[in-house]
Amino acid sequence: MSHKQKRAYAELDKIAGAFNRDNGYCGLIAVCIATNASMGKVKRYMETMVNTGRRRRHGKGTPLDVIEKTTMRFGKKYDIDFMDGGYRGQTLNRVHRDLQHSFPNDTFYCLVNGHIACIREGILEDWTAMSPSRRKVLKVWKIEERV
Repeated sequence: MSHKQKRAYAELDKIAGAFNRDNGYCGLIAVCIATNASMGKVKRYMETMVNTGRRRRHGKGTPLDVIEKTTMRFGKKYDIDFMDGGYRGQTLNRVHRDLQHSFPNDTFYCLVNGHIACIREGILEDWTAMSPSRRKVLKVWKIEERV
């Protein structure tokens, strides 16, 4: 049985930025990291969601409902019992540290104003990991396998 190699933020950032000449792709990278799906498949799905009326437009960011549907399409779901975990209003850096210690093997989406980051297995997979982010968290969603 073969397992796909988990790609890190830096590699996906290079693919999206340099090769696809895209920007506003934080939602795209977050879904790729959370689901371990290829960027090409996730991007194609997000940009061709014609049956929903909303989709990701190249270089324009990704609506939250598109992120949710794409996450489900690639075999994951939000844990609705977890909800925000009481993290609303805390800094992204603080939430990362708390989740790293409390849930070291789980995956989360962290939403801040105009941005989404993914924490996978205690690692903040995002450009904000390069320096401590003081941006305030709006929502935290725990990602689980869809059964």
